[in-house]
Amino acid sequence: MVLPVLVALGCGAWGLSTHSWWRPGLLAAAMVASTLVSLAVKSSVARPRPPAEDMVIPGAETTFSFPSGHTIGAATLVLTLGYLLLSGHATVARVLGWAVVSAAWIGAVGLSRLYLGYHFLTDVVAAVALALATVGALAAADRARRYRSECPQQDSNLQPTD
Repeated sequence: MVLPVLVALGCGAWGLSTHSWWRPGLLAAAMVASTLVSLAVKSSVARPRPPAEDMVIPGAETTFSFPSGHTIGAATLVLTLGYLLLSGHATVARVLGWAVVSAAWIGAVGLSRLYLGYHFLTDVVAAVALALATVGALAAADRARRYRSECPQQDSNLQPTD
């Protein structure tokens, strides 16, 4: 429950400081979307967790296993932030730096879920794939909005000529 609160506070602070709500709204929407997708897939697939004897703290996780909710949340957050902060300001060094940070962050979360015995490898891999799909949809929406705002608007008061 900590991550949603931190994201909400961060998005609120971001929106207030920039007086623009589009990008903070995209981040919040991506996090909500990834959570809803994760819950829908979990209930559809209904894959049980690994055996309790393999877990560091048996019984700590009681929901279905596929996909990893922690991994999809972490991946969506770091990848969405990377897109939002770098789009329009990307350099090779910035993109490579963010890629390294993202891979390390997502890898650490995914590996911790495996180490603790709460997930199978496919749970973690699927979560990263779903996060990538979520960020792809977010990027498409952002680019479509940007394209519409850059297109010249036709004056509706103009009358057609024959």
